[in-house]
Amino acid sequence: MYAQKCITPDGVQLLLKLRADPKNIFVKMSAYDAYLFTDSQISRINNEQLFVSISYWGRNVSGNPIIQIRNAAVPMPTYSEMLEAGAFGY
Repeated sequence: MYAQKCITPDGVQLLLKLRADPKNIFVKMSAYDAYLFTDSQISRINNEQLFVSISYWGRNVSGNPIIQIRNAAVPMPTYSEMLEAGAFGY
């Protein structure tokens, strides 16, 4: 994975390169998500010293994306766990 903060006409954006065999996926996160990682964490990600897992769960009732990001050593929650936690709000 690779991460980079960029200045765009819409403000600061977080660009991510995700490993997804057999191809890589490039994602431009919303301006709201630009500060998910500190500069130190971005450096560690780019030097392959920090690995994270990212999953997209859909959108909440106000239309904002529901994104779960965790250290890759910590298991991602299941759909049932996210539902129990009230992440979806449907």
